[in-house]
Amino acid sequence: MSVPGGELSNNYGNNKLIEEIATSNYADAVWTGWDVSNETTKLPELLKDAGITYIGSRPRALSLFANNVSTLIMAQTLDIPTLSWSGLGLRPTMSNNLKFIVPSELKLQACVASAEEGLEIAVKIGFPILIIASKIFGGTATIQVNSEGDFLSTFHQIQEEAEISSM
Repeated sequence: MSVPGGELSNNYGNNKLIEEIATSNYADAVWTGWDVSNETTKLPELLKDAGITYIGSRPRALSLFANNVSTLIMAQTLDIPTLSWSGLGLRPTMSNNLKFIVPSELKLQACVASAEEGLEIAVKIGFPILIIASKIFGGTATIQVNSEGDFLSTFHQIQEEAEISSM
C-alpha cells in the first residue's frame, strides 16, 4: 500500500490517513518504515483500536523518545554529553526500580515559553544554534540560526510549522 505524496500532513505525517488506508485495504498489520509516523504513539494506538497489528517500536519506547526534551533530559541524567540547550542541567529523580520518569513540569521548565526568552538563552549559548520544536516532526521543525538578527523570525516560523507553543 502507498500513501499520497506531498506535504507530511497528506501522507506519513497523517496517522489517521495511514489507519484509513490500512483499514480500507483489509490490512492485518502495518509497518511504516523509519519515518515520522514512528515518532509518536498515535499510529500504534489508532491501529490497535482498528484491530490492526502495528509493526515497529513499542508505544512505551516511542513515548520515551518521541519528545526531544525528554530525550535530552534522559541523556544528561545518564551523563551523556549534550550540547548547550535551554534545559541544560535538568535531571529527573529516578524511581527505586531505576525507571526514568520525566515529569511534564520538568519538560516545560526545559522549554522556552516565548521568542524573547529563547533569544536570551541563545545569546548566552552563542550562535550558531538550532531551534528545535519540543516534539519531533521528521526534522521539519528544526532550523539552524546563525545570528541574533535572524532568531525571532526563525522562532516564529518553527512555531507555525510545528503548531506547538513550546520549544
